[in-house]
Amino acid sequence: MPSLEEARHLLAALEHRRSIGLKDMSPDPIDPALIDLVLSAAPWVPNHGRTEPWRFTVYTGEGRRALGETLAESYRLGTPAEGFKSEAQEDFRGRVWKAPVWIAVGMTPPSPLRFPVWEEIMAVGMAVQNMHLVADSLGLGMRWASWMPALHAHTAAFVGLPAPSEHFGFVYLAHPRPGFEWPKGERHPIAGKIRRVTD
Repeated sequence: MPSLEEARHLLAALEHRRSIGLKDMSPDPIDPALIDLVLSAAPWVPNHGRTEPWRFTVYTGEGRRALGETLAESYRLGTPAEGFKSEAQEDFRGRVWKAPVWIAVGMTPPSPLRFPVWEEIMAVGMAVQNMHLVADSLGLGMRWASWMPALHAHTAAFVGLPAPSEHFGFVYLAHPRPGFEWPKGERHPIAGKIRRVTD
């Protein structure tokens, strides 16, 4: 039976979730069964019409090499000549090796579209939150990356999400590096964001 204690445990899990940067991640591989467990959380979200619009492509091992090349090319394509830096391009090429798992996040709307497209987008966001919570419960670090090269049309085409699908960047997943201390989170009290109407 549902209980107040269970609700408090769930709230504690929500409060514990953190986004972990690449500098704090280990490049060591993750058990594929754990990756699948994280992904299995995605569908269990509110989704008007059960359209299941989320789409994921998982890059691991040598599969990350072409992704790194794509990010580097997207940086070149999306950067004005006067702002282009070769060291930045190399950084994007090499980032894929700092975390063992990269997951492209996308949305493919149903056809015909029965509901506002923002409902499909929000469903994808909630799916990623579910994944993040399961990753956190497994002691894995995760972060949603939305740098310009991650969102560029060249990258979207590479991951198989051309229009009318939408590409929302990547989540990367890893064990935290040795000695990493899980950060404490801070949020403003929710009371300041609530308006109550009783009459």
